[in-house]
Amino acid sequence: MTKQDRLNLIAGKCFNNSSLTDEECDLLHSMKISDLVSQGYSLNQAEHMMKCCKRNMLRRRSQFIKSEEC
Repeated sequence: MTKQDRLNLIAGKCFNNSSLTDEECDLLHSMKISDLVSQGYSLNQAEHMMKCCKRNMLRRRSQFIKSEEC
């Protein structure tokens, strides 16, 4: 699967409010908004995808912390 295909899948998940996998979130986290815009996404789409990544990273971090408390 190409990088563009993975980004399209991630965009679909973000706009559907679905959870991202760790790999998908890591891919988005490694990019800048300008990278997404240069890939053909609008500024609003790119910002939404980054917010989705941030939500998923926070969710992943909170699950890790809860598992350590047990």
